Amino acid sequence: MTEKTRQNLWGGRFQGEIDPAFAEFNRSYDFDRRLFEVDVRASIAHCDGLAAAGVLSSDEAQQLHAALHNILARGRDDVAYLTGIVAEDVHSFV
Repeated sequence: MTEKTRQNLWGGRFQGEIDPAFAEFNRSYDFDRRLFEVDVRASIAHCDGLAAAGVLSSDEAQQLHAALHNILARGRDDVAYLTGIVAEDVHSFV
């Protein structure tokens, strides 16, 4: 599975195919991708909270921070990075 062809995070709970009309109705990436930077920053804050709670080790938190900052930089520097995405929403993409 490539970066541009992710599956829905919740799909494992259901059997069979998703109705295409529902999938399209539920897909909001094209609309909410303008929230990309805010979503990445919220993920960084969530990472900080998990580290503070002891759920993530310092090394794990540093790895996640580095990955999230890389995603943020790519989104800012490369317009094509955010286009042609097959994701349900921007959070699933991040």
